[in-house]
Amino acid sequence: MTMTIINYLGNKAVQINGYTVSYNEFGPRAGTISAQNNTDKATWAWVVANKQLIINTIVAAQAEAKAEEASRIAATVEFIVGGYEMHHVSVDTRKDLEEQFATIARRFPNDCTPASVKADYEETIGKKEAAAAAEKAKEIATLQNKIETAEKKGRIRATQAEVTSARRAYNNLHNEGGEGFVLAFYTQAKIDEMKARLAELTASTAPTKANIMTRAWEIARAAFAKFGGNVRAFFAQSLKLAWAESR
Repeated sequence: MTMTIINYLGNKAVQINGYTVSYNEFGPRAGTISAQNNTDKATWAWVVANKQLIINTIVAAQAEAKAEEASRIAATVEFIVGGYEMHHVSVDTRKDLEEQFATIARRFPNDCTPASVKADYEETIGKKEAAAAAEKAKEIATLQNKIETAEKKGRIRATQAEVTSARRAYNNLHNEGGEGFVLAFYTQAKIDEMKARLAELTASTAPTKANIMTRAWEIARAAFAKFGGNVRAFFAQSLKLAWAESR
């Protein structure tokens, strides 16, 4: 018999001979399958005989749907466009951006053009990249401080049991066994893990379109702050300067 994957009550199910068969993933009937009450005997017998195949098919379809939804969310960029009136819009970066910019401009012809929508999008991306860069710099500084302090102050131990013992000894000495501030001690394995993460964060990478765009908006905003006018008016030249810096 042929199984066709369908959407059923917010989840995936299969149709077999026109009957809907679903998988009970949670609740008191978890691990079982359900079929429409009027399923004919031959179809139900096939369903029972192929229960695991049906479950595997439905579970795989649900996993694929969840992965697709996660991809869609990750690829969606929300931003504000407008002139006299402002509008909340979004684009899917997996699809043709220029076409989406044009579609948005057609929806709000009195407030934006494809070019202005693109500029608003790029400014939003620039801000997101700047925020990510700041978060990355913060993580780098934190890791560097922890590693340097642990190495210089002798707060590295071979095992977790030794770390626990060192913390207990410090607490007993400085807090008289009560509750209070206790210095951070680390296992060598934890220090190695932090060093690996630090190396990953600080590894030199070739300039990407995203960070060049971020730099371009930084230059444009600096020019705007100095000369006034409209920040977008400085973007074209700022982009050239950002590209030049990256080479």
